[in-house]
Amino acid sequence: MHCTTMSRFEHVPNPQYGGKMYKYSAVLLLLGCAALARAAPTADQWTLVPDGDGRLHLVNLNPYNVDETVPEPHFTAATDTIFRLYTRSNRNTPQVIVLGDAASLSGSAFNAGHPTRFIIHGWNNDGFSEVNMILKDAWLDRGDFNVITVDWGVGAQTINYPFARARVGAVGNVVSTFINFLQANTGITFASVSIAGHSLGAHAAGNAGFFQFGRLNTIFGMDPALPLFSLDSNDRITLNDAQYVETIHTNAGLLGFDLPLGQASFYPNGGRVQPGCGVDVTGACAHGRAYEFLAESIVSGGFTSVRCGSYDEILTGNCSVQGASRPMGGEPSNFGTGTEGVFTLTTRAAAPAAPLEPIQPWTLIPDARGRLHLININPYNVPTGENEVEPQFNPETDVVFRLYTRRNPVHPQVINWNSQQSVSGSNFNPAHPTRFLIHGFLEGEDASLHWSIKDHYIRVGEFNIVNVDWGAGSQTINYIAARNRVGSVGEIISRMINTIVSATGTSRNNINLIGHSLGAHVAANAGKHQNGQLNTIIGLDPAGPLFSAGQADIFGANDAQYTEAIYTNAGLLGFDQPLAHANFYPNGGRSQPGCILDVAGICAHNRVNNFFAESVSSSVGFRSVRCANHAEITSGRCTPSGPDANMGGEPSNRGRGVNGVYHLTTNSNSPFAQG
Repeated sequence: MHCTTMSRFEHVPNPQYGGKMYKYSAVLLLLGCAALARAAPTADQWTLVPDGDGRLHLVNLNPYNVDETVPEPHFTAATDTIFRLYTRSNRNTPQVIVLGDAASLSGSAFNAGHPTRFIIHGWNNDGFSEVNMILKDAWLDRGDFNVITVDWGVGAQTINYPFARARVGAVGNVVSTFINFLQANTGITFASVSIAGHSLGAHAAGNAGFFQFGRLNTIFGMDPALPLFSLDSNDRITLNDAQYVETIHTNAGLLGFDLPLGQASFYPNGGRVQPGCGVDVTGACAHGRAYEFLAESIVSGGFTSVRCGSYDEILTGNCSVQGASRPMGGEPSNFGTGTEGVFTLTTRAAAPAAPLEPIQPWTLIPDARGRLHLININPYNVPTGENEVEPQFNPETDVVFRLYTRRNPVHPQVINWNSQQSVSGSNFNPAHPTRFLIHGFLEGEDASLHWSIKDHYIRVGEFNIVNVDWGAGSQTINYIAARNRVGSVGEIISRMINTIVSATGTSRNNINLIGHSLGAHVAANAGKHQNGQLNTIIGLDPAGPLFSAGQADIFGANDAQYTEAIYTNAGLLGFDQPLAHANFYPNGGRSQPGCILDVAGICAHNRVNNFFAESVSSSVGFRSVRCANHAEITSGRCTPSGPDANMGGEPSNRGRGVNGVYHLTTNSNSPFAQG
């Protein structure tokens, strides 16, 4: 393996982050080479990730264990990047201009009197991908332009995403060199050149602008890629990469970067999901919507947007209007108009601003163990064959409660919500605390948290552990059906609690509920039916897809005397906003150390079960710092505000005044707690 180092010095005055940030570091291609090699897993890690066109690809997340029979193609940006010119005189028949070949340029339809627009595609795309064709046609419909598509498909079309990600600097460099070639041979001005890049292409565009010393007119970053990028990445798009830099965020926090990156950053429809995309579990539809919006704006210019006071207002959906409204995208761009800050707008779900192709109802998403399943995301289009119809789920008969105690730590006793005898005849002891464990989507009796957390409780003391098996309702090809069952399953758990109280006289103050993913919302609904009387409810990375603040069946702070949520994959598989009295964001809450290249979020989403299980029996504890607000969690800049607290634990934090948002760091392997 060969590593190339490129240095990039940045002096970044960014008013959105409160001042100047100076950075000087090396961009290590292949993600740091030696450092990552030490932490690299020993086995392949395969997952499915959508490309810019929404097609799912099986991707190896371990760049150091690629099958030798399928070697990674060598990519040299200077020779493998293809530049194709389109103008109104050859809008459907591109002309290839070869870098350094003046004859290929002089013999083309390139007109130095017309503005020049570059388009750079993303991962697993090429020069003829949809983003290129849509934007090319938009500019040529608008007027006389030299539209040049940058085809770096030799470097982008790889099963190994980290390799493609590491090439954005080299691609940007060759685009910059090509611009210099155009200027030297035609006399164009740098101020007549703009670049639009999608996903990984947005970062490549930023690098091209960087190598041009920020003198280009405009760079549009269309939903800049998030996986393997952070604010500290020296090869990401920045606000100084052109005279005007605009980012359009349509799948922020999943496939796209969430934080503002441009002088002006636009968040249509809140920036995370997009109307008309249905249940866009993978984010592919929303991610692609960015270039559809830009293309339409070039022709119509009709995306008027409101300037908000801060990025946090975008997150909360509470925008306080600050200054004049501005259009998103457009031709010409907002360059020279003083447009800066964060903006929001709403779009229509139907044309205009609509997907060009019908949304497919099937996608692959992981369960809590990382197994991929083909899921129907359209509840009105479930197959109707004799053996394929959605199974009927009746929580009154299909939810199974299994009791474990120190007297029967391995072999459960089934107790029933409608039978006091099943409880009184079991090993249930009302003098011992009771803990319910509730699994998530596609799991059942053998859910990982049922065993790992149960064993830690039994190790430290006398408990009644009740595993809630609602697998008959969660193990379905239709995620929507499972999501919509959290309320009814929660109600049955509440009935089970009532039966236990009636049969044994146990106090509700001795009962805690712990739920993972969808199970966190199930636990909360049980608490709602108990009118908030239970001692504690712990939400372990509460599920994010199809949940939003204010829904009646979402996890809520008042669902128990004390509620706590732990976020380990916030914004992807898990919910991102604070939901509980106390909200803990270990390692920032989005990704977790030890989860190498966790593009799909599976490892981080499951890591919460390990954290909580360990917290039950740990003598060290997960000591956490209270931050001033959630925005500080997002930015990674926590101002200590109030006493520290432990995350998780047994007993819980009830009665200790623990509330707000907390940050902590963990080890990358067990034991995770650092004290």
